[in-house]
Amino acid sequence: MYKTSTCFIKGQIPDTSVFELLQLYKQELENQSISKIEIRDNSLTFSNNIFKIVTNRYANKFSSFTSGQINIEDNGSEYLVAFEADNTRTFIVAATISNGEMELSYMYNQEDVENLKKNFDKAIAAANNKR
Repeated sequence: MYKTSTCFIKGQIPDTSVFELLQLYKQELENQSISKIEIRDNSLTFSNNIFKIVTNRYANKFSSFTSGQINIEDNGSEYLVAFEADNTRTFIVAATISNGEMELSYMYNQEDVENLKKNFDKAIAAANNKR
């Protein structure tokens, strides 16, 4: 579990509401290819598909989280922002890839596995260059 918090002094962002701040966070999450985003009351929840290959170059900040929540509280002079997220997606994907490589090594000789890895790396590089 990952947790952090911050605050914005209202004078720094005059005439801004909690809803407008949530919309800014939502836009950032959309830019990073997050799978599902919802705003309810003073909070935003998001989740990622476990096996989603993201080719968006901006998807590095939130792509490792399985799910999370951003809460914003207005205390009169400040907006208090609390972030909490589950980062198990990183471990699940890594374990799956690792397990897949192990299974491939049993099915194919080492040279075949290395060629598959090279082709996979080339495909990822080509997808990144298309952006």
